[in-house]
Amino acid sequence: MEDYLLANVDVILGFAVVILTIFYRFEFPPILGFLVTGMLIGPYGLGILSGGEIDMTSELGVVFLLFTIGVDLSLNDLWKMKKAIMGGGVLQILFTTTLAFIICTWIGFSSATSIFIGLLISLSSTAIVLKVFQDKNEVDTPHGKTSLAILIFQDLAIVPLILITPILAGSSISFDGAFSNIFFKGSLIIFVFILSSRFLVPWIFYCVGRTGSKQLFLVSVVFICLSAAVFTSSIGLSLALGAFLAGIVISGSQYSHQAMGNILPLKDMFMSFFFVSIGMLLNISYLLDHLPLLVLAAVALIIIKSIAGMLITIILGYPLRTTIITGLALSQVGEFSFVLSKLGLEYSLLSKETYQAFLAVSIITMGVTPFLINASYRPAEFIVKKASDSVYGMKLVRGFCSGPFEGKECVEPEIKDHLIMVGFGFFGKTISKAAKAAGIPYIILETNPDIVKQEKTKGERIQYGDATFGAVLEHAGIRNARVLITGISDSLATIKLRAATPP
Repeated sequence: MEDYLLANVDVILGFAVVILTIFYRFEFPPILGFLVTGMLIGPYGLGILSGGEIDMTSELGVVFLLFTIGVDLSLNDLWKMKKAIMGGGVLQILFTTTLAFIICTWIGFSSATSIFIGLLISLSSTAIVLKVFQDKNEVDTPHGKTSLAILIFQDLAIVPLILITPILAGSSISFDGAFSNIFFKGSLIIFVFILSSRFLVPWIFYCVGRTGSKQLFLVSVVFICLSAAVFTSSIGLSLALGAFLAGIVISGSQYSHQAMGNILPLKDMFMSFFFVSIGMLLNISYLLDHLPLLVLAAVALIIIKSIAGMLITIILGYPLRTTIITGLALSQVGEFSFVLSKLGLEYSLLSKETYQAFLAVSIITMGVTPFLINASYRPAEFIVKKASDSVYGMKLVRGFCSGPFEGKECVEPEIKDHLIMVGFGFFGKTISKAAKAAGIPYIILETNPDIVKQEKTKGERIQYGDATFGAVLEHAGIRNARVLITGISDSLATIKLRAATPP
């Protein structure tokens, strides 16, 4: 059995090395290379593997990915993102499901199947989107955080969606039992993770840290991650949710950076198996036989989800550039949709042909996601530039939560030799504290309306605005400023900021 498993892993790695080397020469994203590897060696390709052999390793990839995202966050970060998580997540599912319901009903699907298909495609891929943003170092950008917030809600929404599926199929279900079950599971999770964050996890890391063993620390991190995943799975929730919560618990401790450093190599390794397993699902013969129709359906799905994502982020008050990039980033179908689709097939909400079509379209959208995200920046800049020519366009560009430049309430007192800080993340907060301590006058520019509102109540000298626009910098007194410091992770925005800064 061990030799059989090792042989399968060896086959995957061997094909992946060859295909990714070719893709690298043509500058194709690695994710697409892994998907093609799965298609090639899977049951519908060369038939070397059937797909079931790497299910466990592919699940570990998603588990470790969500764990690292959790370690990067904290409970305070989640609380700050509450509007985007709850408001954005709910609206995204509702908008996407409504648009899909209208189209599917028009095509000829039943109402129940149309709603179910809408719910299926409303979920986006946490694994792919966050992997692309992590590779580009853009998780902490406005579009990265907004996408993350909506994706977190979608991952949590899989539980009630599984409960809704039998109802759509016409099966009877006890609502009292279902809701009491959800309440019990939620209470149990909260109790266990609060207990772990206060006592168990700090005690484990303290004891391990005293030994000074790096190997023991790595084993402890993996143990905590997998234990949390197994716990949530044992009560009927996803493995990834437990891993994410374990990361949140560790993020609040002093051991978070070391834990992140230990787990990253494992995450990258197992994530490759996840993408290979997704590629194995695609029936190549079905794809080739119905290619024009499937490509058309994939394009329609991307447009529907992009429109829904953009509308939501506009409603949340984010700038136009953030809305465009976020909408395109969330335009694919997610990995949890595959779990839900199998349930729909079981309850006859999907026919076998519709199921295969769904798989093909989903994998097409997953495959083009890295290209869409990488290509979204230039169109976003072009649209922003065109919209900036009018007063109403500038309102859209800056976000509906922003105030006007003109007016006594917005005008900063005349200051000179001050510091302008772009972005109010960890780095921005550190600089502002140092400036206060040294008695240096400063102004902060931030594009997140929630942060601006919150910090203004604390008396912080912060303005809402995108610093890549000259008018925003002029309002902040750029010509009289001594220093401009950028604390944002978006490299393209940083280049634009340099161009917008007067000599």
